[in-house]
Amino acid sequence: MINNITLDTVNDVLINNLSILYKQGPVDNRIMEELAYCKLYFPDVFSKYEQEVLYVMGMFYKLHSPKTLLEQSLNIYREEIKKEYGYYYTPDQTIIKKNIKNLLYYSFSAPTSSGKSHVFRDLIKEATNDIVVIVPSRALISEYYLTIIEMVPKDVLVLTFVDDINKAKTHRRIFILTPERATELFKYKDIFTVELFLFDEAQITEENIRGLKFDALVRRTIREFPHAKKVFAHPFIENPEIHFIKHTINSNCNANAFLEKTVGQLFYYVDHGHYYLYTPYEKTKREAPVRQDDEIVNKILSNNGSILIYLSKTKIYNLKFLTEFNNIISAVPEITNEHALALIENLRNYLGAGKTERGKQSLLINLMRKGIVLHHGSVPLKGRVIIEDFIKSGFARICFATSTLLRGINMPFDLVYIDNFRLLTPLDFKNLIGRAGRTNDENVLNVGCICCKKENAAKITNRIYEICKLNEENKLDSSMDSFEEDEKDIVESIQKNEFIDDLNIPKVQYERLAENASIKDTVKDLLGLLIPQGYPISDEEYTSLSNSDRKRIKECFSKIFVSSLRLQQLTPAEMGVISTSLHILLWRIQGKTFRETVQLRYNYLTQKKEQIKLRKEFEDQKINEDELKEKLGRMTLLYSQGAFSIPNKHKGKFSLFNKNTPIDQCDYDRIVYDTYDYLDKVISLSLVDPINAALEIYYQDTKDLKAKALQNYIKFGTNSPYEILLLRYGFDFEDYNWIMPCIDSISEEEIVFNENIKSLNEEQFKQIERYL
Repeated sequence: MINNITLDTVNDVLINNLSILYKQGPVDNRIMEELAYCKLYFPDVFSKYEQEVLYVMGMFYKLHSPKTLLEQSLNIYREEIKKEYGYYYTPDQTIIKKNIKNLLYYSFSAPTSSGKSHVFRDLIKEATNDIVVIVPSRALISEYYLTIIEMVPKDVLVLTFVDDINKAKTHRRIFILTPERATELFKYKDIFTVELFLFDEAQITEENIRGLKFDALVRRTIREFPHAKKVFAHPFIENPEIHFIKHTINSNCNANAFLEKTVGQLFYYVDHGHYYLYTPYEKTKREAPVRQDDEIVNKILSNNGSILIYLSKTKIYNLKFLTEFNNIISAVPEITNEHALALIENLRNYLGAGKTERGKQSLLINLMRKGIVLHHGSVPLKGRVIIEDFIKSGFARICFATSTLLRGINMPFDLVYIDNFRLLTPLDFKNLIGRAGRTNDENVLNVGCICCKKENAAKITNRIYEICKLNEENKLDSSMDSFEEDEKDIVESIQKNEFIDDLNIPKVQYERLAENASIKDTVKDLLGLLIPQGYPISDEEYTSLSNSDRKRIKECFSKIFVSSLRLQQLTPAEMGVISTSLHILLWRIQGKTFRETVQLRYNYLTQKKEQIKLRKEFEDQKINEDELKEKLGRMTLLYSQGAFSIPNKHKGKFSLFNKNTPIDQCDYDRIVYDTYDYLDKVISLSLVDPINAALEIYYQDTKDLKAKALQNYIKFGTNSPYEILLLRYGFDFEDYNWIMPCIDSISEEEIVFNENIKSLNEEQFKQIERYL
């Protein structure tokens, strides 16, 4: 027990722990806790044993030349691993690599920081044919993508969507996909030669609809890519063999549940501003603190360490975190590093936030200037990538984060403070504390700290040994009664294999649209009003339409969506979501960037036109300065329905801002988050697919090219084949101004660049160099 370790006993403790580790490996949490305690509070003594500790833990990639007899004996094993596999793998990594090499199916689980990603990288580098990586979130897609493009040669095409491009210069392909978009692979099954499917964070099988899609994808890959290896990876799961049971895999398979730890962890609780070290592994005296250490946070921050504070999204939105954690926030100085400031400016520019204190102030940006970041699911994905780059580059001192961070994203912290235990599953909890003390290549034992309020210390103690097991039931065989009414279309279509991949829509919804005679007239009206000449009308043209025509455009979009549904009656809240989303969809069709879309919403909600009108009256001396201030002071933010995924009968109406909020108190970040939620959760996930299906049905019936044009505008924001190809190659609208002058020609075969690339800056050149 760590409260028995003193300067007189620390040597005996370390010698005993070395013996246990040599026999059992690093599987006992209490041993790892004692090692962490010795390293943190008796560093001089611990340093004498540190290399031996790493050897008996099997952390072979961290080690220097052996010195002691124990180290020399273990180094023989270490060198044998290097000789066979080419790397100084840990014993667990060796088992993983061996099973993947020798078997068609392999499933494993391991604690955080087990080195799984290093094995995966080596597999990706060594492959000779195509690889598909399946991950649960687009944030994890970005992490994989940024890692992979740095380690594979240019003739390897790395894409985050399914496409067959750059053919002339591509030797093999790597796709990084979510289960939802991976179905597009099957259109190319006779073109792509897939040798390996990596299903990372495969515990997604537990989720309701997404788990169903995941299981359906796995089963289909087994059927349609029978010779490709399938590997399933999870954190902390006790039964990784579950996928073999679900899909009746009985041969050429193996599973391992690894328990070996790679970091030592210490636990603290806070009571009236004081930090107390305690152990969650001794239940009999679980409230008895070992020692007080009020400097633990300051030590971490002063040593350029980082702190993760896990809290609810509500606390970020209502800004309560600023007061609750003010003592920590105020301890962090302003950032001066030029690269860090460049990342912040890049994010500010993408979001469209103001540079000065007047107007569009972004708390997200202002906090980053002190090395404090906000990370949650409503931060735009491109913004999250910049934030994660900021963290991994070592510029973040404090990260306030919600559950989005638990999705396998590889971002380590020295201390994890858990402020929110609500809805934390056993697996989420283990993933969260696993963020404390991620390993690196240095010749040291890495240590992480976990902290909470005193009243929550017992929760950690009670949850530390919770078992994480996946359910054996395959959702492909689940009863329809276990799903919401709004979910039954997609469930039924997947269970019956009646899902239309090309349109990403259940067959039953497609049939509803095709059999509804009025939909043809609805689409005809929509095309006539919105793209009468084959391209979208401008903002000015839309504004000049009669109220009835503008209303009809929205009615057309709404009718198409509702006609595809099982339940064709929407609640007032759902109607509010559709109304707001259609404004944003129209801007997307007109090719507006994310920044421009946010600014348009900001101007509307703050009544910008009315403000300009009042200031014009002041300039024309129709009102005086006091009257101007009084009129502006009475102006409040307009109502806007907050975003949520539809259909959803359980959500009620709610405004983005409280009633009577003055315009000068507009939270610019809230508009950013809500706009991204509309684009991501409403437009992309709910509206786009049925609208595209209706347009396809209309085109097949009439051959009206305007229907195809609107499909492209909805999907890509353009109907230009040239611009669509740029998007397919992974470039954004924001890139067009600088990249177009650099291109002589572009096709599915290749991009031919010209001499203008010599004038590109470093960041721009990095985006194109893979296609040179």
